Amino acid sequence: MRQLQFSQYAAPCVAAYSGNNGGSNGVRGITGDTITIAVRATSDASGPNAQALDKLNQQAGNPSNAEQRQILDALVPYFNKNFELFGRQVKLVDFNGQGNGTSEAQSQGQDAACADADAIASSVKAFGVIELPASNSMYVSQPFAECAKRYGLYLPLGAPYFPELWYQRWDPYVWAGTHLSASASPTTWPNTSASAWPTAPPSGRATRPTRWRTASSPPTSPTTTATSAA
Repeated sequence: MRQLQFSQYAAPCVAAYSGNNGGSNGVRGITGDTITIAVRATSDASGPNAQALDKLNQQAGNPSNAEQRQILDALVPYFNKNFELFGRQVKLVDFNGQGNGTSEAQSQGQDAACADADAIASSVKAFGVIELPASNSMYVSQPFAECAKRYGLYLPLGAPYFPELWYQRWDPYVWAGTHLSASASPTTWPNTSASAWPTAPPSGRATRPTRWRTASSPPTSPTTTATSAA
């Protein structure tokens, strides 16, 4: 099957997949041919704050926001070619939201964020959501992550730097490569009761359902097929 064989993180090789992938398997945003991912732009994505951050980012030697979007568009065909999606291709769909990115960065504006999540789920009918690339990030906000759980939207880049307990609450929809351990101080998270925090980190890493399993046949459902360390 297709995978990045040169990576030490690649799963063991298995036979190439062939056969019926099950079509949508009853999952919104999935067909026999496509996986629809919405690219959400907040209402202030081109506002003064975004422009100021874009300028600082470029001064630091990083690509502009426009260039980052070009990079994303170039990487999607590479992803489709090199990863086993059981006959499907990832398709990006732009979505202009009413949520305000500056407010959401301060854990505010959840009503507008949820209106966006509702529209993406009901109108765009996407399987998942990423944020419009800006300042080297496609991570969505904490308010939108709350809404994604409510509307069943997969977030591969969920709200960054939140405690592991928050991702457990958002499970299985919200994922992130950046989070705080369970032993992080609760005093920095005003909406979390200190009594809810363990006195020590868990002995093992949390497991969550994976969306796609590395096996010779497709999952019966793209959302619940196997578990892996997160």
